[in-house]
Amino acid sequence: MSISNFLNLFDKNISSKYCRQFYTRFEVGKTGLCWMCCPSWLPNVIGNLNDQTVKEIWNGDAAQKLRNQMFDNEWLDCKRDKCPMIISDSLPEKTDMLNAVPNEYNPHPISRMVYDWEIEAVKNKNLISYPYPVSILFGTDESCNLQCPSCRTSKIQFIEGPEYEKRKFLTDKLVKELLEIDPSIKLEFWITGSGDPFGSKIYREMLQNINGKAYPNLSINLQTNGNMFTPKMYKKISNIHDNLRNCQISFDAGTKDTYENKTRIGGNWDLLLKNCDFLNTVANDNKLFHLSFDFVIQTKNYKEIIPFIELTKSRYPNVQVDFSLISNWSTWPIKEFEQQCVWKPEHPEYNELLKILRDPIFYDDLVHLGNAQYLREKLT
Repeated sequence: MSISNFLNLFDKNISSKYCRQFYTRFEVGKTGLCWMCCPSWLPNVIGNLNDQTVKEIWNGDAAQKLRNQMFDNEWLDCKRDKCPMIISDSLPEKTDMLNAVPNEYNPHPISRMVYDWEIEAVKNKNLISYPYPVSILFGTDESCNLQCPSCRTSKIQFIEGPEYEKRKFLTDKLVKELLEIDPSIKLEFWITGSGDPFGSKIYREMLQNINGKAYPNLSINLQTNGNMFTPKMYKKISNIHDNLRNCQISFDAGTKDTYENKTRIGGNWDLLLKNCDFLNTVANDNKLFHLSFDFVIQTKNYKEIIPFIELTKSRYPNVQVDFSLISNWSTWPIKEFEQQCVWKPEHPEYNELLKILRDPIFYDDLVHLGNAQYLREKLT
């Protein structure tokens, strides 16, 4: 396949679509820069939390300009070759929004809580949203207990000093401003896309200190490598047990060797499975708590895609698995990163990956390919 044909796979007509990120999502990085989506998918900065309040940023000029791309039908800023919602055709139609029931959970393809201001925005092409975002990803601290080559070149942990104070300031400011919102609004916290919620002293203490009973409409979602999410740690955050909703655990492997020696340096495979056994029991007992496993496809692990799915299906039959293609977080030289991009047609193992993706196991409703979905579409 030529490079031009490869890129054409992502040239989808999305002019009639609606993206909820523009009216609900807010992401903050370690330096205070803010986005409306993962910066790998939508890199446009809308403000800086060091100098502005959340409220000022959320409806500022930069945010309004991004929202307008949905109504001028250009969508020039979104990375169509990376966004999983675009690649998998998961964005709802604007007409779906007009027929949605406000302030209730709506059926697929919207599936989440739809607010009245979203419906009004689509109807009237409003560029001003609700005064605050309602789905917030904390990326203010990249501290983690592991050293994964795809994410960092050395272990990162801040427990004191100037860099720690910078990250704590941003985190505390974000929590304080957001918890001042009308308590009837259903807020979502996502912690974290930058490190680990338990490997970070800042996030760990934040989770222990939030009084969940005072904020019954606050949903807390965790993105973790799972090694420190032990039964003991779960007990320590008992004050937010009723607020826990989604827990995404990064596997990136289907075997102990690959996990511990290639993709999750410093991780313990046996401990991971033991913790997942416990969390799966929690999920089975608490229907509001959902467990899912993540797998970032790269040359180091793609041959274990099927074993990973089979492990999940046999040991955790109700758990969803989510795939994505690896991104370069400036940790690899370009040449080394390209060697990990097994999904690119020019990669020597590209056809081997396609053979794996032909397996009927991918028809399972609990298997989501995310931004790797286009490869399956190519096969069919």
